[in-house]
Amino acid sequence: MLPIAKAEFIQMLRDPLVLFMATVIPLGISVFLYWNRDTIGGTPVIASLVMAVIPSFVVYASTTTTLASRRQNLFLKRMRSTSLSDPAILLGLSLVLIVLSAAQTLVILMVLTLVDSGPSSPVHVVAVLLLTHAMFFGLALATAGITSSPDSAQITVLPITMGVVGVATWVAATGTDEMAGLKLSLPGGAAAELIVQAWSEGATGEMTMLLIPTLAWVGLAFLAARFLFQWEPRR
Repeated sequence: MLPIAKAEFIQMLRDPLVLFMATVIPLGISVFLYWNRDTIGGTPVIASLVMAVIPSFVVYASTTTTLASRRQNLFLKRMRSTSLSDPAILLGLSLVLIVLSAAQTLVILMVLTLVDSGPSSPVHVVAVLLLTHAMFFGLALATAGITSSPDSAQITVLPITMGVVGVATWVAATGTDEMAGLKLSLPGGAAAELIVQAWSEGATGEMTMLLIPTLAWVGLAFLAARFLFQWEPRR
């Protein structure tokens, strides 16, 4: 798995599209959000949006593009003939992007903590970070299954990318006093609410319960991936 990850890191440095989606876009959006934090809603809202924006681009969009590319050039098919297991191959191809996304997210959250205030429960923040990344990884596998080429990935990732970021923005900006059931059941909604509560000194029990919807979406994402992902080029 690690040799694959190393090769993917080198390949990512040579691929301007993946490199752009994995670094420039998420960091650029994060800087914009930070400089406009007072008008957007403060640190809790910014933190919740960062938790949605960075993995949606770095893990979800970039992994979908990478997998579509590796399937198109038959790399996936060749790797399947080796002794590596299917999970090891897929994780190896995505590991660099997952680590990069988690590192970017943590750094930005740490900056927010230093310049303003930190979360009341860092454990819950780390937990939702891990679950969010797992959800986007599963969604990337599923979306890659219906993506015929790296170019078409720019289109196929849009609904989920915009949807999750939109839900996170909606929940972070308006709260969950109204339509709580709908907001928390949508992907990204419970994660956004948890981050807002963590930065607003919410109750520990409530934050723990907010992990459940995101965990459910992780399961649904990998279930979809099981049925949709394809190892050979789409015809």
